[in-house]
Amino acid sequence: VAVGLGVGRGGWHLQLRHQAVFKHQSSNGTVKQFTQLVDHYDPTNTATFQESYYIDTSFARPSGPVLFVQVGEEPMAFAIPGYSQPPLTTWAQSLGAIIIALEHRYYGTSTPVPDLTLPNMKFLSSQQSLADSAYFAAEMRKQPMLAGRKWISIGCSYPGALSAWLRNKYPDLIVASIAGSAVVHAQKNFPEYAATFANATNPRCASILHKAALDVLAMSSSDAGRAKLQQVFNTCQPITDQTLFQFFWQISFNLPVQPNVPYEGYPLYRFCAQLENSTGRALQIWSTTISYTTQSPCLDLSETGQYDPKDLANTSISNFVFNDRSWAWQLCTEFGWFLTNDPKISVFPWNLPLAPLQAVCSQAFAPNLDPHIPWTNVYYGDRNFESSSNILFLDGLRDPWNSLTDKKSFSNNVDVVLFNSSHCAPFLPPSASDPPDLTAARDAILTFMKRLL
Repeated sequence: VAVGLGVGRGGWHLQLRHQAVFKHQSSNGTVKQFTQLVDHYDPTNTATFQESYYIDTSFARPSGPVLFVQVGEEPMAFAIPGYSQPPLTTWAQSLGAIIIALEHRYYGTSTPVPDLTLPNMKFLSSQQSLADSAYFAAEMRKQPMLAGRKWISIGCSYPGALSAWLRNKYPDLIVASIAGSAVVHAQKNFPEYAATFANATNPRCASILHKAALDVLAMSSSDAGRAKLQQVFNTCQPITDQTLFQFFWQISFNLPVQPNVPYEGYPLYRFCAQLENSTGRALQIWSTTISYTTQSPCLDLSETGQYDPKDLANTSISNFVFNDRSWAWQLCTEFGWFLTNDPKISVFPWNLPLAPLQAVCSQAFAPNLDPHIPWTNVYYGDRNFESSSNILFLDGLRDPWNSLTDKKSFSNNVDVVLFNSSHCAPFLPPSASDPPDLTAARDAILTFMKRLL
């Protein structure tokens, strides 16, 4: 879960530590409630619910725009502290903008149903969420303070995709979109994430980790080796035939590839530096890094991939804790993005197939539930934004989600800015260690918005 500018979770744990940085920052904005339609596609359903939104008018000038932040798959309460930080406040001050964020339905306090049992999941989709944003924008611009202002959508990761889709589907309401690390391509089997490690580091680090992984694989074939791995990696449960898949999954996907950004102090580079400067301690360094990433007292092998079965079975609504069931529903019905591993393209020599990961969909919701990948890509146009306009995509060359984003510029101001960092880096507060191209990416966002206002 991230606290930055609509930095989405996407089925992965990301940057929860940012809360420790942001939580002491005061906010100039306020949280209010908007009466939202439960179902935008059934005219006979007149039911409504209260959807939370955040508004900050402290930078507003009469001719300034609305920066409409897409919150995505997390409670808005997690994200609000970041709305009082650069770069969002820098952009708002420069443009004289009003900052508004609308909480995504089924997250935080904005749930249109009393619980998350299977019949009640039917109103959760990206399509309904985009319609929420459109209806909200259309109604809010009737207010005197918002009348006549241009709305620019901003987001990163899943919220980045929402931002691009919002401009694409509702161009009469949204004048432009800033879409960072926008995962616009739905894909069920996603081994490219794990394959990113070699590209995100350097050949020597990748070689050392690959050799260490081969040692892990060899040790996992015996009881004595598994006992040693349990000790080294401090697993919560014994490594057995039943937990071996999850052990391999945890040690593959809890290295800091995704949050390898300057704001985090480049944790992946620190990991590699330790590997390259130490002899015979690769497994210990690997384990210590995973502990830092997970922030857990031990490595939990009771989950299936990124999910804890207890969380997926929890049909109650929590206003303060991220509900895995809601995001799992979106992955299982719309997007896929199941984090598998293919040893032919990855530094990790074990096979982590799709079947056990997708099985959580049947276990949590309905037998044989399969995400509608072709429909999602057709509905949104996949990576083809040729018929769109006024969208700025920003993609990190070392981002493990990079293969799901748009990297092609089109006419009509559909532009792409590439930077040599990881996931959503331009949307995190500036750091003294930012490379020039990352600073340039933040500047490009402001330049793009100014050009279209």
